[in-house]
Amino acid sequence: MGRRTVAAAASLVAALTMLTVPGVALADGTSGTTGSEASNSTTSTSPSSTSTSPSSSSTSTAPTTKPTSSPSSRRPSSSSTSSSRASRPATSATADPTGGAAEEGLSATQLAAQVAAAESLRAELAGVNKDLADVVAQLDVLSKKANAELEDYADATAAQAAAATEAKRQQDLSDLYTIQLASEKQRLRAWAYYAYTEGGGSVSEVMGVIDSMKDSPAEVGNPVGDLAYLTDSRAQVFARLNTLLAQQRAATQRAEAASTKARTEATKAAAAKAAAEDLVAAQQEKLATLRTTHAKDIEKAGPLVQVLAGVLDPAAKKAYEALVAEMRKAGASLSDVGKPCSNNNATYPNGEFPASALCPLWKAPGESLRPKAAAAFNAMSAAHAKDTGSPLCVTDSYRSLAEQVSVKASRGMWAATPGKSQHGLGLAVDLCGGVNSFGAPAYEWMEQNGPTYGWYHPSWADPGGSLPEPWHWQYAG
Repeated sequence: MGRRTVAAAASLVAALTMLTVPGVALADGTSGTTGSEASNSTTSTSPSSTSTSPSSSSTSTAPTTKPTSSPSSRRPSSSSTSSSRASRPATSATADPTGGAAEEGLSATQLAAQVAAAESLRAELAGVNKDLADVVAQLDVLSKKANAELEDYADATAAQAAAATEAKRQQDLSDLYTIQLASEKQRLRAWAYYAYTEGGGSVSEVMGVIDSMKDSPAEVGNPVGDLAYLTDSRAQVFARLNTLLAQQRAATQRAEAASTKARTEATKAAAAKAAAEDLVAAQQEKLATLRTTHAKDIEKAGPLVQVLAGVLDPAAKKAYEALVAEMRKAGASLSDVGKPCSNNNATYPNGEFPASALCPLWKAPGESLRPKAAAAFNAMSAAHAKDTGSPLCVTDSYRSLAEQVSVKASRGMWAATPGKSQHGLGLAVDLCGGVNSFGAPAYEWMEQNGPTYGWYHPSWADPGGSLPEPWHWQYAG
């Protein structure tokens, strides 16, 4: 397992650290019910009993697993406890995995049984954690494939739009040629009519030739020149007609070829994207199942931890510490699908979107994107907040044309040409908070989770790209 996979697995551990366990606060400076407290307690403890709140709500920007689209394993909720452990209120009558041992002191036989049970659960938790790490590694590979296919899809979609625009331009040109052809054909029909009815030309043209023969050589130039002009004019009609026909055919062929190619590429990219999404969805389903299993194991482990906490027996202490270590690796995440604030998905010129066609970004004042892009980003940011404790940090999103001009003036070659930026289409963001550094945990979180929400990192912005920008991410849909 390489550095990135290890980082991904580590991030999973960081993101899943604070699971509430009945009767014990699993954080640095772990505390639990001591042996004497367990003996003096008058209530039974079960997985549904009340517990202290996690001692920390610390966050991590390390990359985590991709959020699932359904609530697979929320953290078990817990109600607040009394400040005195010895006077905890009675809990619901749920089966007690400790066999009632939490209500009284443990005999040597009972203690040995509980140590064995704790070791069994620890091994089970460790196995699930390994499976989780394996799934994270698989998701890391799949997310990179999905990122590349999303970029292909976005490029093909843009190419299709550009081809459609070019096709319309060529069709308009073809229509103009058609009108001009009709005019030239009408002139040819008139000429053919005169040729047929008047023997090859009009009476005035024949008289012009006769008049020129009567004039002196010095004066013949004008009528002969007029006749030559008329003859050349008819020849030019034929030449222009042929040219217009050729231009019309070429324009139509270019328009059809461009549209066909764009449609084909877009179809292929969409199919590849769908295939990648299916693979990622399958992995997420597996991950959700593992998390659910993990949560059940944690519920079983809680009472055992409470019983073993503070017991001086070396075997019990070792079992307690090992079980707590595994429980600290447990947890869950949940992603919600956002809804667009507007259904205005019309196409506007780059940098000229009206306010009605933009939606604000969650917890990013002053930032906005097109409705669907904003909804996907907000859902992704919410998932990031659940995994790390904070929303995604945004420095830039939609840019008006005036803002693009200003950015270009200040950043020069490092900024897109005004009117060509994806920011001007409301489909790009610049991120901060660690995402702006290649290899940082926050950047790897985006790599693993971004494609799930339709966001990808363009290849030109990769470390080996033409313009490395870890902070720049685009929406493909």
